[in-house]
Amino acid sequence: MPNYKFHLLIGLIFSTIATILLHFLTPFNLTINNITFILFSSIFMSLLPDADISSSKISRIIRISFFVLALTSAYFSHWWLVIVIFMLYFSMEFLLRHRGFMHSLLAGNIGFIIIFIITDYNYYFAIISFSAFISHLIIDKI
Repeated sequence: MPNYKFHLLIGLIFSTIATILLHFLTPFNLTINNITFILFSSIFMSLLPDADISSSKISRIIRISFFVLALTSAYFSHWWLVIVIFMLYFSMEFLLRHRGFMHSLLAGNIGFIIIFIITDYNYYFAIISFSAFISHLIIDKI
């Protein structure tokens, strides 16, 4: 079973490829702020499927990321999203089993929508982050 370092590496490779493709095929600008957001969102999304392992280091990182995501949502005045994020945070321990919901395309789509909304409806960031999520699912299936 791949560890979190391997998932990070493959997630960053997938998101880098997606970023390069979007940069050359669309009018997507690569500023330092965009690259920084891509890096952090790709790390988050590449680890997200293993957030259901409560005792792992990955889970602790993801749970801290939920708070950062909630603060970011609050900054952009998406209060309803803050409530959804906290509901997900508190339900993770009790409702999720390993390789269940978090390893599904539905969970990836929810992450896609959250990043899409947080970035003021910028689908470039959402696509790049989603590619990191998909990389995790692919690696776990191999």
